[in-house]
Amino acid sequence: MDVLTRAFQGAKAIAEGLATTFKHVTRSQVTIGYPEVRSELPAAFRGMPGLPPDKSGNTTCIGCLACARVCPPQCIFITTSKGEDRKLRIDDFIVDANLCIMCGLCEEVCPVTSKEDKTDYPGRAIQLTHLYEMSAYCHEDLVFHLPQLIAIGQEFGRQKSKDLPGQPRTACYSRLAVHVKELTRG
Repeated sequence: MDVLTRAFQGAKAIAEGLATTFKHVTRSQVTIGYPEVRSELPAAFRGMPGLPPDKSGNTTCIGCLACARVCPPQCIFITTSKGEDRKLRIDDFIVDANLCIMCGLCEEVCPVTSKEDKTDYPGRAIQLTHLYEMSAYCHEDLVFHLPQLIAIGQEFGRQKSKDLPGQPRTACYSRLAVHVKELTRG
């Protein structure tokens, strides 16, 4: 009798396992065909820091060095000099992506706001972009200088969010958290 009971329990376990397998086979596909198909990034995504250019193509950075001072891994290096008009001029702005933890402190401490469009989110001189694919063969290829950072800010900068116009970063995160809760409920 013991052998018959064990055989029945084994058959039951196999049937339960196959039922789980068939249940997952009938579900819709969750994965995407990356890199051909890319998922849409949320507005609050924090990628590689960039320097979004103004309309003339220059950076709006004033050289206050606040971002370099607040950076926990110290991956931002800025060299400045005084121009003829006695204002600080940015000679070079370096971000070492090997060290950057994309925490967003540099963006939050930046005193520069967009003069052209007050609803441009967030409108800072340094901005965390949507660039997250940064593979290289050597460490030196992940050290970005001023022209590269301006190009990154222009190409990968955050677009104006349709549902979060002009809202501060904390409001964006709280709205995103509510959206995630709604997705997990359904």
